[in-house]
Amino acid sequence: VETLDRLAQADPTSFFRDRALMLQGQALERALGDPTAAAGRYEQLLTLFPASLFAPEARAHLRRLRSPS
Repeated sequence: VETLDRLAQADPTSFFRDRALMLQGQALERALGDPTAAAGRYEQLLTLFPASLFAPEARAHLRRLRSPS
């Protein structure tokens, strides 16, 4: 997650920034069990890159994280 964070922050115009945010969200959600931090990464992706190819998947993750279990 830290390496992806450095990649996402190092060059705000990077072609890989949206991918890095998506991967961070997935790692935080699945591997580290931190749904709050994961939701933050998905929200950041949607705010910064609303037309990203990852946007639909990020929205789906957010819906799942926000729905009552």
